[in-house]
Formats: sequence, structure tokens, C-alpha cells
Amino acid sequence: MKKNISLFVFLIVTFTANAQLNTVLNIQPAPTAVLSEWSGKNAIITFIVTKIDSIPQQAIFKTEMKLIDGTVIGVTDITKAVPIILTKGTRVYFSKDVMPLGIMNFTGKYKTILDRTGKLPADNYQLCVQLIGQGPLGFQPLVAAKCKIFNMAALQLPILVMPANNAVLNK
Repeated sequence: MKKNISLFVFLIVTFTANAQLNTVLNIQPAPTAVLSEWSGKNAIITFIVTKIDSIPQQAIFKTEMKLIDGTVIGVTDITKAVPIILTKGTRVYFSKDVMPLGIMNFTGKYKTILDRTGKLPADNYQLCVQLIGQGPLGFQPLVAAKCKIFNMAALQLPILVMPANNAVLNK
């Protein structure tokens, strides 16, 4: 009975909190491919959280990076995430807060490529960020995930145009 009551209270608080949080995710359309540079540049990812009520609330960021086709290539290990305290008002979080590379788990060939080069390969990606709270049933979403699409362009090195193959330049 006690468990049911605590579950009921948690659900009411969660649903009430959902209506009291507004989030906005912004990401540069073509950020740098070097992921380690993301934490030093505040303009790459901004996640704006507006809390309407005055009850402090603990939350963590669950960040998921995937390809446009839905293939997940990286996700936050929420068991290692550092909690934040949400208070009344608007607060802006940046790349280092939303996507700490130390607790991101990358999978498959992307893990190998990132370990070797530190760069995301050229492709179209989607980044999703969600606020998660911890309750009696484990981790529960506080708001719906916000997602944005971004592109990693393949860079072409310069190609020598003149002189043509085995030709000599005129003086």
C-alpha cells in the first residue's frame, strides 16, 4: 500500500513537473567534426530550460546522437551523469553540460573512428536531449526529448590545378 501511494505521488509530481518545464535545443547546422572542441565552444549546443514553478527539482541530461535513419551511435550513460538542480527561471546549458564526452558511450564503427581520429565522419546526424528525473521506478523523463539535425560535411583537400601533369610553367 505504501509503495502504491509513493508511486501515485511520484506520478502526480512528474506530470505536474512536465507542465512546468519548457526546453529549447539549438545546435549549429554544421559544427566542427572534432568532438573534443564542442566542450570549449558554447555556441555549438545550447539547451535552454525554463522552469515556471518555484519547487527545486533534480534532473540529468540524457543525450543521444544518431544518424538520420535512426541508427544510434552514441548515448549518455545516465548512471554516471552529474545531476543538476532546476530552479525557477531560465537557464542556458552548453555542450559541456549537455554532452559530456567522458560519459558518452559510442557504438560500432563510430567508437573506433572517434577513438582513432576524434572526429565524426561526414554524414547527417540528429542530436536529441531530454531531461530525466530519478524516482521510485528508476529514471523517468521530465519532458519530451528535443531533437535537432546537423550535418558533418566531407572536406576536400586542395588539388593542384596548374601546371598540368608534366607541364612546365611559362616565365
